[in-house]
Amino acid sequence: MNTEKDVLKRCQDEIRSLKEENEILRRSARAFGALAERLHVSLLEERRRGQDRRGEPRPTTDRRQSKHPELSSKR
Repeated sequence: MNTEKDVLKRCQDEIRSLKEENEILRRSARAFGALAERLHVSLLEERRRGQDRRGEPRPTTDRRQSKHPELSSKR
């Protein structure tokens, strides 16, 4: 039979469990935020390097040309 003490105990256990889960989720969120920030910084640095690279002249071959001339003649 469920006594008031049993119900109270289950509620307290559930509260404790939810608090632990909440702390784990908060730590995960902080770690994810830090990861997102590192990715953002890396992407910005990569874009800056890309702008420097784009200042160089293009290679002599046109990148749009097909590597398979037989395919481009069918167009």
